[in-house]
Parts: sequence; structure tokens; C-alpha cells
Amino acid sequence: MRENRGRIIVAAAAAGALVVALAIGIWLGTRDDDTQQTATTNRTTASTSLARSEVAAADAARVATLFRGTTVKKTRIEILRKWPKPYQVYHDQFSNRCYEWKSGRMLYSLCFKKGLLTLKDPG
Repeated sequence: MRENRGRIIVAAAAAGALVVALAIGIWLGTRDDDTQQTATTNRTTASTSLARSEVAAADAARVATLFRGTTVKKTRIEILRKWPKPYQVYHDQFSNRCYEWKSGRMLYSLCFKKGLLTLKDPG
């Protein structure tokens, strides 16, 4: 009986060691895939960020040019069709409908009331 108990303990220890070895092998195998995936993702993110910064620079120049072309009490809200998508749209304390664009370090605001430009702010 003692002999059987000893064999059972040895068999259980061997099975446990096999399970641990398999778990470590699987973990190491998936870890290499994750590392390779992360490196690929980092390269893709870097090239995408560069493309976004180039677009952002082009949009910054475009927004500055469009902003200079607006005149209070003359410019109609329809002009916004030429502009890129605004950073935010809100109503100010005078019930004007205002649009803001972040462009580089600048923040451009145009506020309209009844479709006519009432306020422009190059912040």
C-alpha cells in the first residue's frame, strides 16, 4: 500500500511539472507574438502620427487663411462649408452660435447670430 502511495505521489508530481512546463511554453510563445505585434503597432502609430501632423500643419495654414477672410457683420454662416470640421460648437452668453478650431497653438472662434458673423476671436 505504501508502495502504491509513493507511485501516486511521483505520478502526480510528474503531471504537475508537465502542466507547469506547458503553461510556461504557451506563455512564452504568446509573449513573442505580443512583442512582435507591439513593435508593428508602434511603427504604424508613428507613421500615422506623422501623417496626422502633416495634415494638421496644412489645416493650420488653411484655418488661418480662412479666418483672415472673415469680416464681422458681413460674413454669412454659409462660409463654414469651406472650413474643416470645428473643434467644438457651442452657444455663448449672448445666444450666438459659436464655432472653434484648434490650429497649432491658436484657437480661432467665430460666432454667428441669425446667420451673420457677430464675433471673431483669434485666441
